[in-house]
Amino acid sequence: MPNSQTTRNTKYKEELHYYKTVADSSFEAIVIIENGRVIAHNVQTRKLLGYLLMELNGISIFHVIHPDFHEIVEKSIKNGIKQPYRIVLFRKDGSSFPCEVQGRLINAGGRNIRITALRDLSEKEDIQEKYKRLVENSPHITYVFSRKNGASFWSARVKEILGFDSDDLLKDPYLWTNSIVEEDRKTISDFIYKSDSNEGTSFRYRIKDKKGKIHWFSDTIFSVIKKDDDVIFEGICEDITDRIKAEKEFKESELNLRFLASSAMEMAELRSIDEIFNYIGKKLYHYTEGNSIITIAEYDLTGLQYELKSVTGIGSWAEKISNLLGFNFVGMKGTIRADYNSDYNPGKLYKFDNDISQMSNMKIPKKVSKVLISLFSIKDVQSISIKHKSSLFGNISILRNNDCKELDAELIEAFIMQVSVFIDRITSTEALRESRLRLSNMIGNIKGVVYRCLNDEHWTMEFLNKEIEILTGYSAEEVILNKKISYANLIHPEDKELVFNAVKNGLLKEQHFIIEYRILTKSGTIKWVWEKGIGIKNEVGNTIHIEGIISDITEIKENEEKIKNQLKQIRSINTDLSRAKEEAEESDRLKSAFLANMSHEIRTPMNSIIGFSEVMGMKDLPEEKKARYLQHISNSGKQLLRLIDDIIDISKIESNQLKLEYQNCNIDENLNELIETCERDIINKLKRNITISFVPDLNLKNPVIRTDQVRFRQILNNLITNAAKYTENGSIDVGYTLKNKESGEYLEFYVRDTGIGISKIDQAKLFSRFYQADKIGAVQGTGLGLSITKALVELLRGKIWFESKNDKGSVFYVDLPYIPVGENKQKEIFKMEIPEFEFKEKLIYIAEDDQSSVILLEEYLEETGIAIKHAENGLKLLELIDQKVPDIVLLDINMPVMNGFKTIKEIRKANNNLRVIAQTAYAMQNEKNAIIAAGCNDYISKPIDRAELIRLLRKYI
Repeated sequence: MPNSQTTRNTKYKEELHYYKTVADSSFEAIVIIENGRVIAHNVQTRKLLGYLLMELNGISIFHVIHPDFHEIVEKSIKNGIKQPYRIVLFRKDGSSFPCEVQGRLINAGGRNIRITALRDLSEKEDIQEKYKRLVENSPHITYVFSRKNGASFWSARVKEILGFDSDDLLKDPYLWTNSIVEEDRKTISDFIYKSDSNEGTSFRYRIKDKKGKIHWFSDTIFSVIKKDDDVIFEGICEDITDRIKAEKEFKESELNLRFLASSAMEMAELRSIDEIFNYIGKKLYHYTEGNSIITIAEYDLTGLQYELKSVTGIGSWAEKISNLLGFNFVGMKGTIRADYNSDYNPGKLYKFDNDISQMSNMKIPKKVSKVLISLFSIKDVQSISIKHKSSLFGNISILRNNDCKELDAELIEAFIMQVSVFIDRITSTEALRESRLRLSNMIGNIKGVVYRCLNDEHWTMEFLNKEIEILTGYSAEEVILNKKISYANLIHPEDKELVFNAVKNGLLKEQHFIIEYRILTKSGTIKWVWEKGIGIKNEVGNTIHIEGIISDITEIKENEEKIKNQLKQIRSINTDLSRAKEEAEESDRLKSAFLANMSHEIRTPMNSIIGFSEVMGMKDLPEEKKARYLQHISNSGKQLLRLIDDIIDISKIESNQLKLEYQNCNIDENLNELIETCERDIINKLKRNITISFVPDLNLKNPVIRTDQVRFRQILNNLITNAAKYTENGSIDVGYTLKNKESGEYLEFYVRDTGIGISKIDQAKLFSRFYQADKIGAVQGTGLGLSITKALVELLRGKIWFESKNDKGSVFYVDLPYIPVGENKQKEIFKMEIPEFEFKEKLIYIAEDDQSSVILLEEYLEETGIAIKHAENGLKLLELIDQKVPDIVLLDINMPVMNGFKTIKEIRKANNNLRVIAQTAYAMQNEKNAIIAAGCNDYISKPIDRAELIRLLRKYI
């Protein structure tokens, strides 16, 4: 029987084998250690550290650990620590990297071994560092706040904006919230300490900086994390003080414009200086929100006297003050200062601190000054003079108390300028004459309906001028005393209540009422009218009549509606322009990225072509090396040609010149070929650890359909190669199934990978031209592949879509109509094998300015026996033709001296039978059409395919 030691050794080996098997199947780097030395490891460990299999076996674990972390590792092993911790490891090449280590002590056959997982933290720490730099460079303040413990993080911008050190805010976690202005604090506190919401929100509030200055902040909480018994808030604060200031200034500007507009309209109704003075007092008193006294004096410059015409704002105090002083304010007279015309600029607002006796140009008794200051807590007086015809007309003083707001000097001065204009009009000779004749000529001169009606439910008209017929279509006789219709019945039914209430309120307040409403005319049309009226009382105080004017404002209303529509259109245009600008900027960015990628994609194969060509020309090389270098040159040339094909394809698609050629297509054969090509050219070349499999639909007995085989292969090739490029490890599945939908049968192809996946941001732009997802480990390209693929699928009347999860993989689907062989009536295209052909005793002229291209064509045609002559431009070719007419001409389009288009034109002037085949590096459909239209018999594009060239010669010789 085996002894116990043998049994333990056997058990040790079995368990060790088990753990090695588990480690080999893991995606993590796993190393098994005994007595500080490596006894087993998996392939991920070798990839991580850069060692070969035998190089790691038996090595001391401390050989790959940075000396600064030896003590930490020794303690962890000794104490059997299971929690992960961070150390720094060395690779074989001497480079170091941060690594997370997590180990576990296992008893295997009586021997202690430690199984340890190694996780590379380089990418994680790099991302953390980038995030840190992003936060530090942000123009806004970033923070983390805990409901339980207060603030735990503040970005450095907090000091630049508010003067607080982040350390100060962390030492006192509630310093920030305590700095918020108290009136703004409750809403924020309720959300942070009471809300159960899992979503963020935004606030606007005021906060004091370290020096006590108040800032407006926009605070956005973008993350709410509930953890155990605490809630963590992450947010960004933006200083919007300047924005708030601009909004306030805009609002004040708008209010000022309304103030001036309304005053201009209201003063237009005034007919005397006394009305003007009373109006000024009430207007300025309302503007100061009742926290002032407004005095208005009229000047008599002949005797340098003034008379106080209006005092607004003292209300019931007027009588008490009058009794106290022994005179009334209104009507008070005094002397104007002798220097009135030198010290003050009329129309400008001046300020006198707490000294009424010196205000403006008037000498106010000190007794009056003291009483007013004492009773009304006056803190200052602001005064402005009124100008009339280049001289002073009067003075306005605004006595502000402690609650009065600051005056807008520009607004007050603009208002007084309006006042001066209306005073000029009223005091002019024409104005006085109009005032005397106003009552007699009013009816004849006013453009609008002047009326007098009873205050009854019908608004029974007693007087109407002739304008009523122009407005309504009814004559005055038909409406007066309701002979045919009452005016109340002319009002639009939907507006009757509005009009009734407006008139009622005006009569109750004994004020003018002003209202806009609609009426129905005699012809049935709708008009808008503006009405201003006032109640007329009898001897006992009852309102028995209403007098007023009604004006047609239909055109104004229509213009207002047009303006509204225009503003709406302007806003829409601005939105479209903004969107177009964003799209243009995005397009410019994508094109810049495309040009950068294009430079890389072109220079890379060119590097191989030029480099290996130079090497082959420098020295004699073994045949094996020559063959290998020629293969590199050929592969790079094909890669460059594929790039050019992509560019041509997208150009054809853009110009709607891509034509489809339907033919029989064996799905399984084509997909198998594409998969083999992908394994050879992508997976093996990039050394990817990928398995690729093909799953056909077994229910489809004959997998042959009619489609454009070239474009079908291009679509599936793009999807398969993309999957390989974006997958480091794992698998790719390619397959298809036959399905039915309302429009008929269709084939659903899919390409599924386990690669890096596509982020939500990238998914929205994936099919955009020139766009490439920014992924680590991805193979870069032009950014045209998927854009071309989508366009080709849609040309084949199909549909393409995808599903993807970041770092989980993607699956692309393509639906194509199922057209079995025999059902499509389109012409079938067959590839024709071109046999070798001899052209002895035949003569060809080759017009080509590129010597390399000439040599290549001579090599292609050497075995055919055809005689060749070369012309480096069109002019030389014409000279050769004059000497002897060949059997055929191979004409390059882009040549110096005389290009191909001019040359064919000259040839056709003398000879219509000479066969001419154009050759060019351009490959667009419009280029081919132009060449044929110019007179060439046929066309061949560069790079020239030898079989195609022989076929064309055979066709035309």
